Amino acid sequence: MPILIRNGSENAPVSAAEFAKEEDLELVLVGCPSLVVRDEEEATAPVKFVARQVKLEAGELDILLVDGTGLPIVVEVKLKKNGESRREVVAQAIDYISSLTELTVDELDRQVGGKLEAALRELAGTDVSKFDLLWNQVGANLRDGRARIIIAMDNAPDDLQRILRFLARLEIDVQLVTISHYLSSGAGDVFVPQILVSQHTVDALPCQRGTREPYQELIDVIDAYNASAPQEIRASGAAHDYRMVRPAGFPKGQELHYGFMRKPNSLEVQFTGVPKVPQVLASIAAGFEGKPLGAGSESLVWDKEYKGHGRLFARFDLATEPKKVAEAMRKLIDLTKESARAQIQAAGLSAARTKQEAT
Repeated sequence: MPILIRNGSENAPVSAAEFAKEEDLELVLVGCPSLVVRDEEEATAPVKFVARQVKLEAGELDILLVDGTGLPIVVEVKLKKNGESRREVVAQAIDYISSLTELTVDELDRQVGGKLEAALRELAGTDVSKFDLLWNQVGANLRDGRARIIIAMDNAPDDLQRILRFLARLEIDVQLVTISHYLSSGAGDVFVPQILVSQHTVDALPCQRGTREPYQELIDVIDAYNASAPQEIRASGAAHDYRMVRPAGFPKGQELHYGFMRKPNSLEVQFTGVPKVPQVLASIAAGFEGKPLGAGSESLVWDKEYKGHGRLFARFDLATEPKKVAEAMRKLIDLTKESARAQIQAAGLSAARTKQEAT
C-alpha cells in the first residue's frame, strides 16, 4: 500500500525501500540520533552521537550516544533478514552494557578518542558548570550500571518484541525501535521511526516497581548538605544510592572525589577514587585515619582494599539525623581538601583535559 506526501497541489507518492545492509541504517542513526528517542525526551534531554564501532571487552558496539542527563545509550543495529537468533541479539546488547559500565568516565572517553567529552560540551554549550555536572553524571551512571539499550531494526519480529517487553517490565532500560525506509521522487529518502517497546510502553511488574528510585535517606542527607554547601562542593549525580562531590582543582571524573553512599544498613561519607598514581590516595588518607568528624561523631577509617584503590570513610546508622551526616562530609572535606590538592598537583593529576578547559 503506497504512502502519499502532499505539498499544496503537488502529490509525491512514496514507495517502501529496503536497507541494503546494516551499515546503511547505522549511518542514518548517526546523522539523526533523535530518531530513536521519544519526542518528550528529545525536548528535555536531547541526545548526541558519540562514536561508532566502539571497541569493548564484549566486542564492537555499533553506536554510542549520550543524552542530556548524562545517560549512556548503546544502540545495536540489526536488519530482520539477519539470521542471527533473537536471543543472541538481546544477549549481545546486554553484554555490551555490562562491558561499558565496567569503565570509568575517563576510560570511556579515552576509548572513544575524546569524543564523549566533545558530545557533552555540545550538550552543555558555553555553561562550564553544566559540562562538569554532565561529566560527573556519566561517571555516576557508569558506576551504578545505568545505561540504555536500544535495538534498532527495519522490522522487528514478534519473538524479539516479547523478550524486550519482559525486560522492560523488569525495569531494565531497553527500547526496540523500527526505522522504515521509503523513497519519493519529490521528497527523496523518508525515514519513519516507531518505538515498539520501552519502559513507557509497558507496565512494570509489581515487585519491581520503583526499585531504582533514590533512597529517601540519601535524598534527605543531600538536601541537608547542599542547602549550605558552596557551589564548588555541592553534591551531584543521579544514582539511586550515591552522590559525588568533586571540588574545583580535582581531576575530572572518578580519579579522586568525595561521595555519599547509602548502603543496605548505613550511610557513609567517603573520600575515594581511581588515581593514576595509586599511592596518592593512601598517602592522603594516612594523615587522617582515626580522626573524628566533629564532636561525638564517627571517626575516619582507611579501607585499603576497597575496589583495589582504597577509601577513607565514616559510617552512620540509617536513623542518623541528616544534618549530622551532612556536617560530617563538610568536616571530611575541610580536613583533607588542601592535602589532596597538594598531592594532586605533585602527581600531575590536575593537568587540564583540553586547551579549552585550560583557558
